Amino acid sequence: MNIHPDRAAKCTTLPEHRQSDVDRLRDRVEAIMKKATHSDTSAAEALRLIVDQATYGFSGADYADRDSAAKAVAEAEAIAKILKKDPADITPTELNKINGTLAGYGKDPLFAEKLATSTTPDGLLKFYAGIADPYQGYGADPKQRMEQAKLLQKNLGIALGTATLSDSAAMRSWEQKMIKLGPANSAPITRTTLVGSPS
Repeated sequence: MNIHPDRAAKCTTLPEHRQSDVDRLRDRVEAIMKKATHSDTSAAEALRLIVDQATYGFSGADYADRDSAAKAVAEAEAIAKILKKDPADITPTELNKINGTLAGYGKDPLFAEKLATSTTPDGLLKFYAGIADPYQGYGADPKQRMEQAKLLQKNLGIALGTATLSDSAAMRSWEQKMIKLGPANSAPITRTTLVGSPS
């Protein structure tokens, strides 16, 4: 409605609007606002992570745009959610998704740190141990499961190695917890042997 009914000149024909028209407009505005809020929240988190990675100033993380940085964070959250599941319940499809995403984002600093800090060191070790058991996966081919476990060891190692390059307080806390787990294992755990190199 371009003209308010109270201000319309005499003999002006105004288009009629139903409540459904108003509802549709309201829904469109709400959808736009929700999307904008989500975008701003994601961008703010990505920026915070970039800043937190360095003790002083910004880290060396470089992204073409905020959507790229936000996508890296979102991918890390999605994978972290799967890593919290019981390894016995992980399907071959989920395992492929984990390895595929880790292979693509393992050297991404935001992804790596978000993945690490969204999980716990002991949780990750238990998850890997479960995946490395070729007979634990329901309906999985033991040989294929072992191949996927080898890939997981490599890909997860690269991602965690990248994460340890961050100087954020959250990452330092995560590393300290991982180091404390060392004495509880038969072999000593070091940053190099556990997470490998992000090269």
